Amino acid sequence: MEQFREPEVLGADDMWHCNKCQQFCQATKTLDVWRLPRVLLVHLKRFRFSRTFREKLPTLVRFPTKDLDLRTMELCPSDAADPPIYDLVAISVRRSLSRSWFA
Repeated sequence: MEQFREPEVLGADDMWHCNKCQQFCQATKTLDVWRLPRVLLVHLKRFRFSRTFREKLPTLVRFPTKDLDLRTMELCPSDAADPPIYDLVAISVRRSLSRSWFA
């Protein structure tokens, strides 16, 4: 989850258009969490995309089933009486009949 908040340098295929100089520039993007919800839905990115192909990521995902504590992720901490601690309640797995989906 810490990697979720790390700055990401955009590559040559993801240049940002600057409104001031009207040029495409290399940029850095970040993502912060202001306040976490009572119910958290997590969608994992399982594919790497480029302009010409997609590839399934082989990374093994480890996720706790109980007591996922995300208090350090919030910029504006929520009420201490109801801290953002989550339990896994469901998993959805998409399977395709076409093996080409899992390139």
